[in-house]
Amino acid sequence: MIAKIVLNRTANATDGVYDYIIPQNMKISVGMRVVVPFGFGNKTEEGYVVEIAEKSEFSKLKSIIKTIDDFVYFDEKGVALAEFMHHRYFSKLSECIKCLLPPSINTKFKSIYTVGNINEQTENIVKHSLVYENIVTLLKTNGEMSFEELATSFKGKDLKSALNELKNFGIVNERIYVGQNIKDAEITIVKPAAEKEELYEMADALSKKAPKQASVLETVCDYNGIYISELLQICETTHATVNALVKKGYLSLEKEVVRTQVVDDYEVDEGNHVVLTDDQKHIVHTVGNDISNDEYAPYLLHGVTGSGKTEVYLNLIEKCLECSKNAVFLVPEISLTPQMIRQVVSRFGEDVAVLHSSLTLRERYDQWKKIKSGEVQVVVGARSAVFAPFDNFGLLIVDEEHENSYKSEMSPKYSTIEIAKFRAKQNGAVLLLASATPSVETYYLAKTGKLKLLELSNRINNAKLPQISVVDMRKELKEGNTSTLSRELKEAISFNIENKLKTILFLNRRGYSGFVQCRSCGHVIECPNCNIAMTYHRNLGSHVCHYCDYKMPLVNVCPKCNSTHIKFGGDGTQKIEEELNNLFPGAKILRMDADTTSSRNAHQKILDEFSKEDSDILIGTQMITKGLDFEKVTLVGVLSADMSLNVDDFRSDEKTFDLITQVCGRAGRGKYNGRAIIQTFDPENETIEFSKTQDYVSFYNREIEVRKLLTYPPFCDIINFVFSSDNEDVALKSAQEFHNILKEELSDANKLDYVIAYRVMPAPLQKINGNFRYRFIMKLAYNKEIYNIIAKVSNKYRKIKNSANLSIDTNPYNLS
Repeated sequence: MIAKIVLNRTANATDGVYDYIIPQNMKISVGMRVVVPFGFGNKTEEGYVVEIAEKSEFSKLKSIIKTIDDFVYFDEKGVALAEFMHHRYFSKLSECIKCLLPPSINTKFKSIYTVGNINEQTENIVKHSLVYENIVTLLKTNGEMSFEELATSFKGKDLKSALNELKNFGIVNERIYVGQNIKDAEITIVKPAAEKEELYEMADALSKKAPKQASVLETVCDYNGIYISELLQICETTHATVNALVKKGYLSLEKEVVRTQVVDDYEVDEGNHVVLTDDQKHIVHTVGNDISNDEYAPYLLHGVTGSGKTEVYLNLIEKCLECSKNAVFLVPEISLTPQMIRQVVSRFGEDVAVLHSSLTLRERYDQWKKIKSGEVQVVVGARSAVFAPFDNFGLLIVDEEHENSYKSEMSPKYSTIEIAKFRAKQNGAVLLLASATPSVETYYLAKTGKLKLLELSNRINNAKLPQISVVDMRKELKEGNTSTLSRELKEAISFNIENKLKTILFLNRRGYSGFVQCRSCGHVIECPNCNIAMTYHRNLGSHVCHYCDYKMPLVNVCPKCNSTHIKFGGDGTQKIEEELNNLFPGAKILRMDADTTSSRNAHQKILDEFSKEDSDILIGTQMITKGLDFEKVTLVGVLSADMSLNVDDFRSDEKTFDLITQVCGRAGRGKYNGRAIIQTFDPENETIEFSKTQDYVSFYNREIEVRKLLTYPPFCDIINFVFSSDNEDVALKSAQEFHNILKEELSDANKLDYVIAYRVMPAPLQKINGNFRYRFIMKLAYNKEIYNIIAKVSNKYRKIKNSANLSIDTNPYNLS
């Protein structure tokens, strides 16, 4: 029998599937990890079994050395998912496989050498080589030695070659020690190994000559099994006492796997089930029927902010569990997770696992194992939770499906929506995409019948959507108000503070100032590693680059003209916080951005603080625009609403509409009416107008016509090819050569007319972290043959030495 194996290696040259012989009596399954020899030197490598076959087309195959463990990490469906990702996102197969595994389970290999068969013939071989003689003498003296230990004592010929030669003669034996970065945490339980009556009698007999042993015996019998750590504490004794009783056969030691409990960190609000509205009941009934049918059913739930989508999710998860199926509930941001987890855990208790990047490696590993072992039926988490190792899917929910965080920026650069769709189809499950502002691509699929459209048009309890007004900041400037806050917004904040109501202010720029500029010559302080303006952080007293993390002290003198006339432009969240403290000295103000949420559980702490009665204002970046639900938030202020409009990105209008609509939706979600104030220097802009009226359908109708006219998604795929190098000429030349070769290959296959390949240009962010970047984009309707040609050309290119680094991104959210 043959096992087809993907190596756990990052090198492009070795990315592929390799055939190995399965030794007799070795039990191998798809999804297991194995140790294999690889290359001319038979270097020990870890691999993942992706297929079992009767025979191979290749001859002279090597054999699998051993299995790492007998655990099956994925099945044939997982392999199919990895192959889909490999094809769709031009990623290494090993990277795609790793998405299916728990974190940090990489194997550590260690070679241990001992003396083998020394007879008259082999002794003669050793005697005629000083190198061999030295190695054998070291091993005879020390019994066994690792390769590293031998290397510190051995001088001369290449040690690895010498050891391989000695192994071939049988003079030296090699044993591979397999260790892991992370594995199951176990705790020892002490249990009775005989009848309790007998053990109690033995305890009486030992009470005088061995009182500690007697105490241990009695305690273990009383508890009928106890953790050894507790036992030693209760009896005030040591392991030696317990081991003595185990040796006598009175007690036994057993190992039990323990998992870290993540859901215990979230306060549970055990409220009663909410009574659903008629619209909610209709949706739960409709989708619930499909959950029961074991057939793929894709939906889009378009519900205005505050319409009760979360309660629909919870009822559908309940339906899923009634059908003995598993449910995955995805949220886009870690900042959303605390509130959402609290709601899910309140409803489903210990049947919930949590997966997101804020957990420690140990916590993520234990949560993954709980899911895989069937200890839970519900998973809630961010993007990576789409790979939750369930075998019996019934429901996949993607909340706020329009969010950019569902697109991975690291290889493999996958779309969570596409992965969720693939897994739902595999398992005959329901896919529920949901948002108040669906992506244009998703709403198009709903309007063309590829998704079933569900709608919640009204807020719960007929609560009103916030009253929205637009402030023209040009007029504010003309009338002498140079503040970032309009007079209308200041008055509204003051009213809220006086009436013990809460305010949320949104500004999508962290730091104190977005840029620092010389008033004399116009020079802007830029990062030396990236061609972008540095942001000033007042609390650090430094300029910081948000791309490469380069930091430098505040510049007081222009480095270009030596002028001291330095100005700060583009106010950030720190600057607004300072201004608010000056305007409202008695108010309690909180800030939520990347600077304040870098520590563990920082999101939850800030939100918990804001929920308290004495908190007045929360200012933040886009992490506060969705998911937050506080009854006393009656005012939302959108500062610099047009900041994201004038960006070289075909999605700039959509992103602006989404942000404004979502953050305005945080107001008036309880018994108090809400109000939102949008500040802009472009009040006549059509996107601002659509945001003001919360008119998604009109916005979509305009946007889809523009997309169709200019051939943008959903009417095509966009593939972004980016080439980066610390040598600008290398980056440019590599991009041009790849561009030409790809066009030739497409032309030879008669596929060039099916794509639009734009010329090579400097990337919008041409220099990042010292690397120059050139790119070209390609538009095409998905075609398997074209994708295979791109993969073939890119695989060949990535093996060329001294070429620029290539990144390929399918339908990127940002084209920078």
